[in-house]
Amino acid sequence: MKHTLPPLPFAFLAASLVAVNLSNADTFVWSSPTGGDFEEAANWRVNNAIPATCPGAGDSILFCAGTYTVILAADHTVAAIDLSTGETETREWDGHDVFFPTINLGKHTLTATDRIDVSLRTPQYWNENPEEFGSLTFINGTVVCNGSLMQCGDEAVNNTSATGFGAGVCWGQNWFDRVRGHLVIGDGATANVASAFVMGYNSGIRVTDGGALHVSGWMQSHHRALEHLSISGTGTTVSIDTFNVSGQPKTNVVENGANASFGQIRWGYWWGEGGNALVVRSGATLSLSRQNEWEAFAEQTDNIHDSLVLVTGEGSTLAIPENSVFQFGNKNNNVNQTLRVENGGAVRGPQSSRIIIGRGPGCTGNCLDVDNGTIEVGKIHFGDSWQVWDFSPDGPYYGYSSNGLFRISGSVPSVHVTSQSWDGGGHMLFEGTVNLDFDTTLQFDIPATGWASAPLLIDSRLWTAPSTIPGYENAPSCRLVVNPLDFGRARPGMRVILVETAIDSTAAFDTLIANASLGDAAGTAFAGELSIEDNGCKLVYRAPNSNTTVILLR
Repeated sequence: MKHTLPPLPFAFLAASLVAVNLSNADTFVWSSPTGGDFEEAANWRVNNAIPATCPGAGDSILFCAGTYTVILAADHTVAAIDLSTGETETREWDGHDVFFPTINLGKHTLTATDRIDVSLRTPQYWNENPEEFGSLTFINGTVVCNGSLMQCGDEAVNNTSATGFGAGVCWGQNWFDRVRGHLVIGDGATANVASAFVMGYNSGIRVTDGGALHVSGWMQSHHRALEHLSISGTGTTVSIDTFNVSGQPKTNVVENGANASFGQIRWGYWWGEGGNALVVRSGATLSLSRQNEWEAFAEQTDNIHDSLVLVTGEGSTLAIPENSVFQFGNKNNNVNQTLRVENGGAVRGPQSSRIIIGRGPGCTGNCLDVDNGTIEVGKIHFGDSWQVWDFSPDGPYYGYSSNGLFRISGSVPSVHVTSQSWDGGGHMLFEGTVNLDFDTTLQFDIPATGWASAPLLIDSRLWTAPSTIPGYENAPSCRLVVNPLDFGRARPGMRVILVETAIDSTAAFDTLIANASLGDAAGTAFAGELSIEDNGCKLVYRAPNSNTTVILLR
């Protein structure tokens, strides 16, 4: 097993080492694998010698292998805290040795002016032995890191001067695929940091067991990181000004009653990839807290695909603030992005909040999926009303999206769109508070028991607009799919309200009916019929009177 400074037997050290005086720019290596007091100089080594005192301002700290606890009896300030120096051969080990130190802050404050980083190089690639990594855990006090995010994570750059709070600095050695490490804030600990990052494979930040993390600036989840920010447990809180998620697939989780507040989430920040997931589950709450932002949640680059935001479980909530937008498909070729709300989860926002699915050209297959979940926001829009920009001499540039899916299913889904007006003269002009444009599919999967009330309730009206783009004039603006599953057979002739609006939506309902597909789960002709009722304010499905009746209705 290789270490920069291998721990030596205590008997040998007591007999052969003497204390030395140090400058304010030394590297202190913890040398007691059984743990001990931070203030005890004998627990540290500098250049293989016992120092005269514990680390101070300007000094850096490294921790040795093992599972142990270091206890503070006072406040302390250092320059940097690491599990690696970043040198090519540093901390590369064989076998199954691990670095799992715990820092018991003892109700005190430990401040790092530059960096707190967990980055361990291992000889195995991440997918061969993913269980072998290290962590640095803080409990019972306050940890502060003043370093602003700088140079972290790019394997082509010398990162020895990297600053910030996080895991997985690649140190310019081009071994991002071997970087492991987790920072853990838990059990009464609070981390107040200027910036945070997760960079290397199998690296992450975990906030758990009543811990708290407050990031006053950016948190960057870099394109090389495969693991996540994990926020878990009742009483656990996280606040981040701007959370940038970029690159290769990773998962960020808020769960088990935790409460998180992100000012803004920028998806695919500077590196377009796919497969990322943000999960709010098990009674947790995630609030997008920065008001008056056009994009509270939005993609930042082109070609992002197959990503998921999932809100699942009773009491789990994603909150959108005033005058803000949650959107998928707002750049070029952002495809197969899904916001899914299920099993008692909820997405909520005031009348000025919006969900927009599909704004950019080439954005296809993006989905808003509600399965026994609740959505209550001001507006929902698919397709962005056929925007056309004339970017001469390259224009015209058609901002259309296609094949978006708005799916409602389960026994108790609820989508309530609360705004009673539409924009006029702002960023965009919407004729209704739910807009379905450019081949959007509105799909209802009706369970056997049906619905007691309309699962899609609109306080204004449903709207759709024909295409004005050359070559697409005859393309349907929206489609309707009704899958009654076992409902038709179990409830012959029964009527179910699909959509209820406050303002006459006949034009949109006519378009949906003209482009409707009705059938059961097996895709047979066991269809039923559609109708418009209540002066154009209700779209209704009625099951056939028997399983041999086929009615085709425009």
